[in-house]
Amino acid sequence: MSKKLINKKILSLFLAVLTAFSVFLLPTGAVEAEKNREPIQNSDFAIVSPIWENISKDNLVINFSNNKIYAKITLSGNSGVKYKYGTVLISKYSGGKYVPVKKWTGLSSARRNFVFSNSELSAVSGVKYKLSIKITAYTSSKSEVITANKVATCP
Repeated sequence: MSKKLINKKILSLFLAVLTAFSVFLLPTGAVEAEKNREPIQNSDFAIVSPIWENISKDNLVINFSNNKIYAKITLSGNSGVKYKYGTVLISKYSGGKYVPVKKWTGLSSARRNFVFSNSELSAVSGVKYKLSIKITAYTSSKSEVITANKVATCP
């Protein structure tokens, strides 16, 4: 075999391996990014949050006082935004996973701001709780599902 033919075969083998490698690795990063939609914390401790088209600001608060959970969610929508199909969930961390404590469904608002608050649930000191919301924010031309959550530990 000539040296030129051997070099072409080696180059072809290298390109085939490189192509196979990139096909298997590149989609993995995109899939993992889609799975983890929670805010990302950078080295300066600033929070990077998702950007929505219909919502200009979201604020989730979960605090504890007198062995009670205080939960408040405020979504500030752009002009003409309304809300439907809302679900708010409070879960506690137990046995290596979050277990639902209380769930409110069918939440909606015909106003541009959505507000939810509750302070009736009992809390246990040292337990981690998660406040989550999933709600559809819509206008006459576009609709999107808003999901957000906040975690805090009862002192």
